[in-house]
Amino acid sequence: MRDFSMYYGVKFNMLIIVNVANYNANVICDCGKSKVVNVHNVLNGHTKSCGCLSPRITSIRNRTHGMSGQPIYRLYNDIKSRCYNKKLKNYKNYGGRGIRMCNEWNNNFMTFYNWCINNGYQNGLQLDRRNNNKGYSPNNCRFVTTMVNCNNKSNTTYIKYNNKLITYRELSSIIGVNFNTLKTRAYSGYTTN
Repeated sequence: MRDFSMYYGVKFNMLIIVNVANYNANVICDCGKSKVVNVHNVLNGHTKSCGCLSPRITSIRNRTHGMSGQPIYRLYNDIKSRCYNKKLKNYKNYGGRGIRMCNEWNNNFMTFYNWCINNGYQNGLQLDRRNNNKGYSPNNCRFVTTMVNCNNKSNTTYIKYNNKLITYRELSSIIGVNFNTLKTRAYSGYTTN
């Protein structure tokens, strides 16, 4: 029988050979798991790990962009859901009104991602459509504060204040009265001037 002791402690791919008996190698994998495998399979590279490598390789091969947990990816999916998922409660306000995501973004998340990064995306800002009757596309979208986004909704109510049309949120900020209080007063017939 061949002497394999010169390989004890030597690493092959992800496996370190601890000892060999009857061509069975006791190995320790990078993941920490011990296993007994054929020594020749370790030496010739046929066996590279305890078995933990195959799922990792499959996961990497199946990964398209690796950003599924990122805020921009969640935003992307939220937009697509609003536009195309008829089971969503707010579908009627988006897809139900004909609001769609442009093909350029709909067919390629990375195109959407790159547009976001190059057009002002920051945590705390929201994606807003300049024209609420048009869809999600590079020339109709921008990143804005929550207040700007709330003031640009199709159901936003305007009020005349100092001979200027403004939203209740803007008025709330100007006069220092809670937004909901203002709305309640307006529904009760209260006017500002």
